[in-house]
Amino acid sequence: RHALDRAALRRAADAVASASEGTRHYMLCKESYTLARLEGLAFADIERALLPAFVAAAGERRQLEGERTIRDAVRAKRGTL
Repeated sequence: RHALDRAALRRAADAVASASEGTRHYMLCKESYTLARLEGLAFADIERALLPAFVAAAGERRQLEGERTIRDAVRAKRGTL
């Protein structure tokens, strides 16, 4: 199970990192929500995987946006962090 979780995290981070300008926020939200479905992943795991990919692609000035997006997507799926 852990190998599948790690693979899902890598795939999601790659999708966020490779998203084109104008689609990065959407991709971050989509991948965060998708990963939140996996019971073996904690919020911190999702944030550690996706936030650096988003910031690297979108720029440091959008870090807070990335943090909020991940938090909101996980909360929308799980009802809590």
